[in-house]
Amino acid sequence: MRVALFDVDGTLIRGQSYAHLLRWLWRRGWRRPRVLGVVCAGLPSQLGRKLGLVDRLHNQERWARGMAWLLRDAPVAEVEDLLGLFCRELAAALRPGVREEMRARRAEGYRIILASTGISPVIGCLAQALEARGHAATPLEVQGGRFTGRLAGPVCNAVRKLRYVEELAEAWGEPIDWAASFAYSDGVPDLPMLERVGHPVAVDPDSRLLRIAGERNWRVIT
Repeated sequence: MRVALFDVDGTLIRGQSYAHLLRWLWRRGWRRPRVLGVVCAGLPSQLGRKLGLVDRLHNQERWARGMAWLLRDAPVAEVEDLLGLFCRELAAALRPGVREEMRARRAEGYRIILASTGISPVIGCLAQALEARGHAATPLEVQGGRFTGRLAGPVCNAVRKLRYVEELAEAWGEPIDWAASFAYSDGVPDLPMLERVGHPVAVDPDSRLLRIAGERNWRVIT
């Protein structure tokens, strides 16, 4: 099985999926006090990231937990209905160059997989909107048809993202032909995923990934 793995934040879309979602929910008036609480709680980590005081993995984990708290006690069905609308808008805002890469890989018979740090309800909905074969994302705990506000597993980043993809393939019962597969990402945290495939592609990469891509002669999309 040949796969094409697409990171979402900063790769498929410009910016972060959680930021897009928070703005969208605010405009719709959905849980505004809690949306504001998530933003305020996440600002120190975001500022620390920009100043180089907080690493990217820590920042990703902070926002994943904040988004889980945002959905606490919300019925899964209600959230799915909201996200259906949101993801159709988000799918229309993909980077044009990366959208073309996805179309090309699909035409060549690759299985498209979204592999993101984002929370599973959002990434799963986006995967469906883009007709992707599957997704790997940060799982949220559900009890009695409602989100509990807790994560159901580790944040889907770095080497854990690769493991989530491997678990997806195991569930399908088909081994991945890694040498023939593609991976697309904008940042160094996805280095394990990029190094695993035969065709790594850096998309508008951060400075560290740009340097690595140059040293290893990886393709770069800007």
